[in-house]
Amino acid sequence: MKINRIFKGTGALLCIALLLACNKYADFNYFDDNAVITDIELNGASALTLDPGSAYQLNYWPIPANANPAKLTFTTDNPNVATVGKTGLITAAGGGNATITVAADNASKTVSVKVNFLDFARDIAGLYFGDGNLQAAALGIPELPIPGQMIELAYAAMGQVSLTAAIPVPGLGEIQLAGTIAVSREGSEYTLTGTGKTNELPIYGVLPTEISGKIAADGTLALHVDVMGGAAVYDFSGSRKSL
Repeated sequence: MKINRIFKGTGALLCIALLLACNKYADFNYFDDNAVITDIELNGASALTLDPGSAYQLNYWPIPANANPAKLTFTTDNPNVATVGKTGLITAAGGGNATITVAADNASKTVSVKVNFLDFARDIAGLYFGDGNLQAAALGIPELPIPGQMIELAYAAMGQVSLTAAIPVPGLGEIQLAGTIAVSREGSEYTLTGTGKTNELPIYGVLPTEISGKIAADGTLALHVDVMGGAAVYDFSGSRKSL
């Protein structure tokens, strides 16, 4: 009986000691809302390079350590390039540069973010084979189907391709189209817009052109060329081929 009482007493003391230790640990980790944040520690890169659509979680902590991290605010100076959430999650939106600022009380830190431009022009460059159709009543040419056509879209610069095509036309020999096209993308579809010109044609000379088109998710190109404000219209439909 005496031994049991000794063990019971020892057990009670151990429980009390554990409770005191737990309370002490809880006090040590307790966030003090009144603590003034004097500095902010950012663990990780202070300069980020991201692709559009990707994300990066900032790793941060206020100083002193018992200050409440919920007091920290996150802002971006260019939301078109990068946004940031309330917990420091950075999301890349579009090509360019942005600065993310983490701040509270008397402290602030910044993270520079570079978001890569996705060069859609490189995605669509290539040779497209298909069928064309030319309407040029003003030039004395009735509607003319032109099968077996080739359109070349060659990479020119960031977001731009050059277009070349040769259209055989009875009585005119060949209409050579050349132009520069800007490329954008929405979802899985590419949009083409640009201007160009024809070669020197008998009687008519060099004619300006307006170029527009779409490339679908399956790689099909639908191209519309308006020559000299409707004097001639050329439509092409085809797909890119590997040579």
